[in-house]
Amino acid sequence: MAASTIVACLEIIRRGIWSFFRLENEHLNNVGKYRAFKSVRLPFNYYDEDNDDY
Repeated sequence: MAASTIVACLEIIRRGIWSFFRLENEHLNNVGKYRAFKSVRLPFNYYDEDNDDY
């Protein structure tokens, strides 16, 4: 019983470490390729092109 508890705790620690490195790698790839940006264009227009009432 104690061995399974230790193995389960080690597995949680192992997954936490790997998720940290995966997140760090993703961040470095985004910054390295300049994909990080501040604003996102909206998928629609504010004004209707057919309507000139604005």
